[in-house]
Amino acid sequence: MKPLYWIAVGLCLLMLVARTESGFDIYSDAVGWVFILAGLRMLVRERTDLPLQQLLWALGGIALVIAAIRVAPDVDAWVRDTDAEAGSDERVFRVWADIPALAFQALLAHVLAAEATLADARGGRVFWRIVEVGLVVGTLAAGLFAVNDADWLAATAEVGFAGVLLCMFGCLIFGSRAWAGGGPPPQLRPRERRR
Repeated sequence: MKPLYWIAVGLCLLMLVARTESGFDIYSDAVGWVFILAGLRMLVRERTDLPLQQLLWALGGIALVIAAIRVAPDVDAWVRDTDAEAGSDERVFRVWADIPALAFQALLAHVLAAEATLADARGGRVFWRIVEVGLVVGTLAAGLFAVNDADWLAATAEVGFAGVLLCMFGCLIFGSRAWAGGGPPPQLRPRERRR
């Protein structure tokens, strides 16, 4: 399977939620991050000159640790609790907990846009720049929302979550391209001359 396909599966698992009666999420975000980091490992192996590798690994690792902490139902319920009577500390933590994941995806979109530019793939470059801008806006809005607690920023932060969906579809669409770690371009056989 191509590296970006693994990342797409991981992003899909991040968006799915199915809780048991005891509160465990069957589609754990930690499992999604394992898929994402496995895809990143394959992408780095396929594209050894990939820019910003260390930062991608750091953001992905932080997101995995946060997701692993949130596997416990009590911790996840505390993080997700945004009721007015619960106070704002929980909401601030929930938003801050999402920032490394959004930043990882924004950086991945930036790297893939740069790779598409180098390969002269205009469609890939434009698509990944749009995803990058959406994720950067969403990440910044989420950070400002956590600090200022302004309701209008919460709606702007949703742009980032739409960017996550676009990132997943982009991984599926462009996953087989050589510039995206999909392997070497196919070798074309010379056409035989017809007599």
